[in-house]
Amino acid sequence: HQLNSSGRSATQRELYYRACSDITGSLFRSQLDMNLSIRDAIGALRIGRPHLGIYVTEKGLIAGAVGFKDVHSSKTSLVAQGASGVAITESMVSSRDSSVTLNNAHCILIIEKDTFFQHLLQGSLLTSLPLVLVTGRGYPDVLTRRLLQRLHRTAPHVPQIYLGDYDPHGVAIFLLYLASCPWLRWLGMHRAEVCGFPPEAALPMTARDQALRASLLQRPEVAGNAAYTSEIQNMTQKFELEALHTVFGAERIAQSFIPEKILRRAWL
Repeated sequence: HQLNSSGRSATQRELYYRACSDITGSLFRSQLDMNLSIRDAIGALRIGRPHLGIYVTEKGLIAGAVGFKDVHSSKTSLVAQGASGVAITESMVSSRDSSVTLNNAHCILIIEKDTFFQHLLQGSLLTSLPLVLVTGRGYPDVLTRRLLQRLHRTAPHVPQIYLGDYDPHGVAIFLLYLASCPWLRWLGMHRAEVCGFPPEAALPMTARDQALRASLLQRPEVAGNAAYTSEIQNMTQKFELEALHTVFGAERIAQSFIPEKILRRAWL
């Protein structure tokens, strides 16, 4: 109410600290409690966070064959292919603020890590195959997942596929995306690929990794999918995306390995 009456705005994190510093005492026990309350409020009112003056911190990046047109100025912003990516903003996910076009994109490729996202941009992946690249920089935020939902509504025929580390955390990140985007497919990495990697590319599974793997196998979306179950059960070592450099080299990853895998539709 104070934000709207004063015409100001704040991020969810800033709003939480304001509530904590209020002399009447904190309204929320934790940031999570406040986030859930905001989600309930916008759901009940059927409006977006920006209409309450609340924003989430930008985290995800997008690049490639996609453009956003401002409905107020009619100006179209194309995501530059050779850039380091553009931050995913509230206006990108709001149909009230922008329209979106996919420019002959073959697919939407979600990359687990920012470092590998940048490598693919520098390696000219987008000139090898027209597509949209997205990264949530690890576990994705709300804006990144909402943008994927909007892209699916705009172009449901364009596949959305995920590429991440071959380890329990890479799978956990995939499943978090999957919870919001049930049409998402798992491009890799898969056991069929990593079993041919040299031993020095592997990392040992820690006790925490093993506990997470056991937990993943108990999840309904895994237990109900034989392919997912098999991949996770056979995860006795970890292979990060960077291990691809050891096998294919920097240029082949972007110019042949990933494009060929996509064209073969080699996803689960």
